[in-house]
Amino acid sequence: MDVFNIEYQFAHYLKLMGLPIDKMPAEQTAQLKQAFYGAWGQLLLVLGGNSFDKMTEDESVERLEYMESQVSQFFEIEVLKHENL
Repeated sequence: MDVFNIEYQFAHYLKLMGLPIDKMPAEQTAQLKQAFYGAWGQLLLVLGGNSFDKMTEDESVERLEYMESQVSQFFEIEVLKHENL
């Protein structure tokens, strides 16, 4: 297991979300993968750019926690949507 391998992370994400890749239409799989890789790319741009270079360590941690909070809130809402179906 290589947690830094994005393909591994994509497969892991599908498993966590209960999305069986072998049962999804090819176009849906391709679009989901494009969005997943796009999100990773954007994150790398943010983390690798000047955004964090200009911050103190505390400010950087605060920003990362803010981003994590947004992702958590999104998934909490998504899980509730599917539980209430």
